[in-house]
Amino acid sequence: MTGTEYDAKYMANFSPTLVHRIMLTPPSSFSSLTMNGQPRSSSLTFVQVLRKEGYNVNNKESSNDDGNRSIDQGSIGDEVHGASQHSMEETIAQTVRKAFRDAVLCQISQTKQGIDETPIGSDSSPPCLYAPLLEIIQEIHQKLKLLVPNRKDLHQLLNYGQELQSRLETFQGVLTLLLDIAEKLSLLESEDRSASTQQWLDLAKGLQNRDGLEDEADGALTLTLPNPDNDDDDDDDDDEFANGESSLEHRKITILCKEFILASATFLHDKIDQTQTDIADFQLGNILAPKIHALGKEYLRRDFETRFDASVEHMALSTDRDTGEGANGKENLVPHTRTWLKEIVQNCDIEKEELLHSDQRRREILLQIGWVDSILFRSPRNASSVEQGDTIGELNSPFYMPEIFYLDIMSVKAIRMTTKISVVGSALAFIASSIGGSGDAASMLRQDPLDSIVQDCRQKLIRAMGNKTVGSQELFERGVGDAVMELTIVLNPSLEIDSVKEGSIRSRTVATMRSDDPVIQLLDNRMRNIFREMMVLNPSSRQQVPDSIRTGRIMSSAGGNSVQGVYGDAFLRASKEEFVKKGFSFYADELAESTLAGHRIMNLASYIHGSWVDKMVKNACKKTE
Repeated sequence: MTGTEYDAKYMANFSPTLVHRIMLTPPSSFSSLTMNGQPRSSSLTFVQVLRKEGYNVNNKESSNDDGNRSIDQGSIGDEVHGASQHSMEETIAQTVRKAFRDAVLCQISQTKQGIDETPIGSDSSPPCLYAPLLEIIQEIHQKLKLLVPNRKDLHQLLNYGQELQSRLETFQGVLTLLLDIAEKLSLLESEDRSASTQQWLDLAKGLQNRDGLEDEADGALTLTLPNPDNDDDDDDDDDEFANGESSLEHRKITILCKEFILASATFLHDKIDQTQTDIADFQLGNILAPKIHALGKEYLRRDFETRFDASVEHMALSTDRDTGEGANGKENLVPHTRTWLKEIVQNCDIEKEELLHSDQRRREILLQIGWVDSILFRSPRNASSVEQGDTIGELNSPFYMPEIFYLDIMSVKAIRMTTKISVVGSALAFIASSIGGSGDAASMLRQDPLDSIVQDCRQKLIRAMGNKTVGSQELFERGVGDAVMELTIVLNPSLEIDSVKEGSIRSRTVATMRSDDPVIQLLDNRMRNIFREMMVLNPSSRQQVPDSIRTGRIMSSAGGNSVQGVYGDAFLRASKEEFVKKGFSFYADELAESTLAGHRIMNLASYIHGSWVDKMVKNACKKTE
């Protein structure tokens, strides 16, 4: 087997989506890669499991009072990826989880009833009280073994053999078993993960040898739990205690013995899953990613050729044919990319002769006109237009994403939605700052970082803009209006706002939300220009980058040496400065991230497809002369 064949066989183990994501990541950030593409989750806690299982862990009258919930960190990302914090899949999973819990608890109760009904002195052995947990415990054992090397001596330490069944006969027996599992798990976890396991161990050890719990299932336990106000496990954004109503470090709850045992087994099961995920993520970032990154260009090029039945050789030859016919007789290879490139040349004001002889000019129009104007800021800008098409010029014909971005659809949708929400939110902030007529309010919006009280208003405005499930459009607009009013008061503390001013603010807010305010178009154009500038700017020297799309050379943004790469960090700083300076400080961080994401997507596309794309651009120039 040749080296090329070996590499192809190795890369066949990975999906194009994963390879594409790794290629977009600078090598210095490989350690942050995860298998599922989401940021590394915070460590699971027992309190969090109890909450997910539906238990009232706040010791209040109701644990489902959504009206009292508060999100500590408002983020535009919540709205970009959907107003609902829980997807349908998560809702179904939670429902199944609760149904499973109820079924197991019912089985334990039935077993307890069978034990109570067994006559004293009966020859038949009584059923095992916690036998319904046997399969769960066995699965936990198997998962635990996967965390250690495949050695018999190590696996022997995790085997309980005939003891397992007998340990499930009583509460103290199964508690001792779970304690032993937790002790071993805490030694296998990372230091930060083991903290919540140790927290459960401290709680469970306090229940050992407690009188009256030997054979109980329906007996009540009073547990002292960490106050979720002080618990930083809120990766599910389902914290009822973020409003800071209580300063207590601990809260007491009452729970049945069988509920505690089942919740504890579920906690340890999920903690082992989390550790397995950590191991897979570590292997991805430190072992797999470097090699995938080195072989990724050829892999993605072959995947593109297979998916669209268009080889690089055919693409190169087809660019010289007026009919768009490929070398193998196939007509109009990659039609959407071809249409996109023709549109770029048609909308360009640069002389075609100059384009033909300037690699830098061709790269500029590809980035600024093709990428920013024709895709990221194409109008109308909504979540579905990228896939379903927009109007091209005055013709009512759909626009389809160029084939070279077939792996970037979701990223493009996210960038487009981020810019749209940022424009509307910035327009609302402008309304709040301009009502007083002085420049002090506007200067407060340009501060970096924002004042804490302004930051709080920003978070409330973001949440209000994402709260589209309030029942009606009127209630939605009223909620946004309330947030704008609060921001107005904060930015203009000395201004007396009467009913006339308030009516004006609220009416302008509604007009802005419905895109009827002319400020929207003004800010949209301003933001578009920033994106255009940043696409061709070297943030280190603040000069344009004269790189050729024809060479397909990968840009430095795809391989820096710090968290985002040296280039990436500088790019973020430069982008944020521009957005703050131009009045987008409310969303400067998110917009800077979106700009960098767009920059990397386009650079990767040029790196992989730059050779034949450049030939198509030149061919389009010749045809329009």
